[in-house]
Amino acid sequence: MAEPTIQLGGGNWAGKSDNLLGYYKEGERFYKQDFTFSRSTSGTRVNSSGLIETAQIVSTSEEVTNGNFATNSDWTIESTWTISGGAANGNGASGSTQELKQTSVNTIGKIYKATFEVLNYVSGTVGFWQGSGISVIPRSANGTYTEYFTATSTEIRFRGTNFYGSIDNVSVKEVFQVNIPRVDYLNNSNGSLILEPQRSNLVTYSESLISSPWFSGTGTENADVSPDGTQSATLITNDLTRQNISVTIQSYTVSVFIKGGNFKLELGSVFGSQSFVIFNISTETFTSVGTSVNNYGFYKYTNGWYRIYLTATPSSIGIGQVQLKPEIPILGMLMWGAQLEQGSYATSYIPTSGSTVTRNADVCSITNVADRIGQTEGTLFLDIDFINTGGLQILLSAHDGASNKRLEIWANGLEVNGFIGGSVNIAIGNTTISEGRHKLALAYNQSGDQAFYVDGVQIGTSNTVYTIAALTELSYGIFSGNTDYAANGNIYNTKIYNTRLSNSELATLTTL
Repeated sequence: MAEPTIQLGGGNWAGKSDNLLGYYKEGERFYKQDFTFSRSTSGTRVNSSGLIETAQIVSTSEEVTNGNFATNSDWTIESTWTISGGAANGNGASGSTQELKQTSVNTIGKIYKATFEVLNYVSGTVGFWQGSGISVIPRSANGTYTEYFTATSTEIRFRGTNFYGSIDNVSVKEVFQVNIPRVDYLNNSNGSLILEPQRSNLVTYSESLISSPWFSGTGTENADVSPDGTQSATLITNDLTRQNISVTIQSYTVSVFIKGGNFKLELGSVFGSQSFVIFNISTETFTSVGTSVNNYGFYKYTNGWYRIYLTATPSSIGIGQVQLKPEIPILGMLMWGAQLEQGSYATSYIPTSGSTVTRNADVCSITNVADRIGQTEGTLFLDIDFINTGGLQILLSAHDGASNKRLEIWANGLEVNGFIGGSVNIAIGNTTISEGRHKLALAYNQSGDQAFYVDGVQIGTSNTVYTIAALTELSYGIFSGNTDYAANGNIYNTKIYNTRLSNSELATLTTL
């Protein structure tokens, strides 16, 4: 089989701010192909350790100078520190004003990753400060520590409290979280690119589940380790925690992470009395489902956590209630990450802490690759974990960016199609698929030899002769600059060939 002229994924993921790196191979050498990526907001993913995190890229540029304390320059000593022997040393003086600082390090409002090493520890605590701004966790043992913070000052300081020991290897680097591609590793060691539409979490306190405006809830916040690895899970010890939210007549999906017992998830008030599911953790089954539920299911995470969800539609405009109920409240149950979103399925977690939060749609494409896309013949291949949105999705398209010249794999609901638009429009074939993982390939030749394969099966062929030229772009969910047809799902692999693969190669390539 020929080598792809463009490949993205297949277990080989690399990214930088605003870009995702695809590649192609010539001989034994690999060359990068930059896919542009935009979302204009942050977004979460599951990292390779199985924890939920905000996708981010850490800059290679160092903000701090002389972080290894090779000399006593660059740092201002305000009290009781000395710099010698390649470290900054605290002498254990009493009080809380042991301070060491650099100015003009941060830009206010930006996010930073700060690291430092504690050596020769004897007593007291030490940690980063930002002038008069927040402090991060004080440390009281030898080790290398990492903190993330949003700058409220241009300064970076160390403040010691009776600190007797040394610090070394200080680093402060900017962290990018907006427009960062999200490679997700939920139950998948090779990773996949998340592509999702715009969604908002209408729950205003997604993690503080017994704080206002939640009510009728009792328990303990920060009682255990949550799915993001922090001590932020809530232990609920009564039978109801709920939040009221104004809704209109359309589908809504509620979801929450749970651990420790059987659980009832419910949408109340204008959703009616039958918009609920009861989940049994020990058997991983839903033991009861209300008659007003449109869709429901669960995802399994690490360390005993599950995310369960249900979709329902209110009968009228009004107040909807998100209701979280342990089935046996006296035993308590851990919960975290409540989300209510307008839509027919659950998308990735959107954290909130006092207001609704919107995550914009993911947009991914590559331009100026006419030399990589076969202009007279070629093959498009896509390996995707498909989600049915009920509407039109352009899953993968090679096009000219302006008109109807395009090679396209698209879906309408559960129906997937192979299509060519040029001097004539050619519908090569279509079939109905289920939600989940599928492999699809569209092979074309202007002389009249087209084929569409899904999961190892030939879906359709065409011998129509056509003219199509100047294909310059490859994208997901975009047609002629219009992003209304966003592809939704997780992309495992994309391959573009500038030759028309044989039917036997297409069958092999698309077999699950």
